[in-house]
Amino acid sequence: MFYVRMDEWGQEDFASGIENERMRYADATWLWGGVGMPYPRYTDIACSVKTIDWLEAEILGSIASLYRSLARADEDPRVADLANAIIGCYLLAKRLGISYAELDEQINGNIRENIESGHEIERWYGDFSALANHRKGRSI
Repeated sequence: MFYVRMDEWGQEDFASGIENERMRYADATWLWGGVGMPYPRYTDIACSVKTIDWLEAEILGSIASLYRSLARADEDPRVADLANAIIGCYLLAKRLGISYAELDEQINGNIRENIESGHEIERWYGDFSALANHRKGRSI
């Protein structure tokens, strides 16, 4: 596993192994800019990138599974695939530094915009209004 260490001039220095384990928590507050910050100075970038790639693959896998079920006339679209794609998007947002509340706020804003602009789906079926009402009524 590789960790990135920032030297006193802000340059990245890659380290690994025992030496890295010894120094990875040293002077944690220097990089993060404050006393009592819970994050170590040395961040596991490889693991973060791997997690983001894995979440992207999970989302795409769920969408692919949904398309496969739509292609077969004898099988209904799977609610589980849609749910997994939505969950994956929330988890990916968190890994990208977007809070769940911020994502929900953006979703609500997009729904409002589509209602106000008279989106075709809203005009034909009223789906955006129904979705807005559904999201107002949930308690999670």
